[in-house]
Amino acid sequence: MLILREQRLREIAGKSTQLKPELELVDNHRRQLFDIAIADKHHIDSPIKRLIVATKARDTLQAVRDIVPHLAKDAVVLLLQNGMGSQDAVNALLEGHNVWAGTTTDGAWKAAENQENPARWTVHHAGHGQTWIGPLNASTAPFSETPLSELTSISRLTIHPCDNIQERLWLKLAINSAINGLTAVYLCRNGELLSCPNRWQQVNALCEETTRLMTRLKIHCDINLQEQTREVLQRTANNYSSTFQDVSHGRLTELPFINGFLLDQARQIGMELPSHHALMEQLKQQGIH
Repeated sequence: MLILREQRLREIAGKSTQLKPELELVDNHRRQLFDIAIADKHHIDSPIKRLIVATKARDTLQAVRDIVPHLAKDAVVLLLQNGMGSQDAVNALLEGHNVWAGTTTDGAWKAAENQENPARWTVHHAGHGQTWIGPLNASTAPFSETPLSELTSISRLTIHPCDNIQERLWLKLAINSAINGLTAVYLCRNGELLSCPNRWQQVNALCEETTRLMTRLKIHCDINLQEQTREVLQRTANNYSSTFQDVSHGRLTELPFINGFLLDQARQIGMELPSHHALMEQLKQQGIH
């Protein structure tokens, strides 16, 4: 079942009550069509035992609050968000539940609304990568004993159980903090941060500050963040970051949960991150939040 916002469900129902909800998955020019059920928080008719939360980070906590009354006691919840902060907030809300978080280098994008059937969602699997899933609390059952282990049977995905998901979340955050905000400032593809010396200098400065912060916080990182970020930029040179896409569509970004999260962490230990601060101020001046 796909759980939608109330407004979105009303929009679909208003166009036709006879629409057939479908998910179309496009992967390497192969198309598969799946029948799905859709509902909002008021039309869930059975306890939820498995919940994947794939909202934007700023919407996650409220989305989960809306679903809490429908969660089974033994429910398993998987959080898939960019940035950090929302995971801990949800984990605190769902104390006693089996809460997991994931991070991925897979790429996907949703096509524009199908005019003939607004209840058909077309998703393009554009980049095959790696996905790590790990528990947010020590009392969680092993991955192999949870329903999440069924995800490993999906041939198009490469999924790794992870004992310390926080480190994986930090690594993804660190790289995104050096890329996403700058692509929004310059409204450019990822690769253009490499081709312009001034932009690459900014990337380096952001990486250096993040590395120092992670060291102070004793976050384990056994890679050179600058080199890892360069590799990501080279590999995704023609891609537009999720933040660029948010800005292009007039949406609020997830940067408060990326660079903003880093600034909050630094503030708590009396550390300054001038490059991250300057970036967020520049974005603010451009009306990007």
